[in-house]
Amino acid sequence: MRRECSKGETRVEILEPALCSDAQLTAFSQIVLQGGEVVPDGLEERIRHRGFALVFLSMDETLVGVGALKRPRESYRHNLFAAACLSDREPEFPLELGWIVVAPNCRGRGYALLIAAAAMTRAGSEGVYATIHESNPSLRRALARLGFERSGHVWKSKRREGELGLYLRRRPSD
Repeated sequence: MRRECSKGETRVEILEPALCSDAQLTAFSQIVLQGGEVVPDGLEERIRHRGFALVFLSMDETLVGVGALKRPRESYRHNLFAAACLSDREPEFPLELGWIVVAPNCRGRGYALLIAAAAMTRAGSEGVYATIHESNPSLRRALARLGFERSGHVWKSKRREGELGLYLRRRPSD
């Protein structure tokens, strides 16, 4: 039986990892792991040290979605841009929009866009990229509404069936 997503008060909170409690960071990482797209080992440390702006979406005090703007390791970013055959563009995009996950019972209501838009308010004038599973049409639509375009080649996901794509949002001054 699928539990309905609450229709109560929706709250979006954007926090720097250093301002989060251990409980908040654990809750954030648990939601991210539900998405099945990240390596679980060391996730909480990556959130703590690579996160730039963490977005928490709550409904009636229950955490139902998360996302982040992050500064990934250069080696990680290099591998993604190489997989998309866009290594020459890598320096233009220091920030990554990612870890966007909405609880299954709350999907299909535009919350991914709400989370992504909140994270992007902290991007300033820096270039931002995102990698998403190509089988995720709602997140592709959300990224398009925020000015992202799929660029380069798609590549096979190492975590599950299907392909990943690299989406780029130019700096606002471009």
